[in-house]
Amino acid sequence: MTTRHHYHLDIDGHSVSLDLRTGFTWRTEDLVLLVDGKEVGYHHQRGTGTTVLEAELPGEPPTPLSVRIDHPHHGGHRPHTPVCTLLIEGRRMPMPESVPA
Repeated sequence: MTTRHHYHLDIDGHSVSLDLRTGFTWRTEDLVLLVDGKEVGYHHQRGTGTTVLEAELPGEPPTPLSVRIDHPHHGGHRPHTPVCTLLIEGRRMPMPESVPA
């Protein structure tokens, strides 16, 4: 069975979202990073751990950002809900999980 997580944060007039979908086993996942609704990053991985996707907010000049996805393990074989953090201009901002539109 697949599992989906959606994270979203509005910052500096822009929308930053991350869609995470695990495969039929929790050991594979697809990550899609969107800025203002446009796909700007994608990553497919086997296994879990920490993943960082890089992108930019539009502007003159563009503002670089990173989205960090951490998979905490609290015993057992399956990871708990991933934690998503936006890193921008020296700030670390938690991205709350939300229901996809």
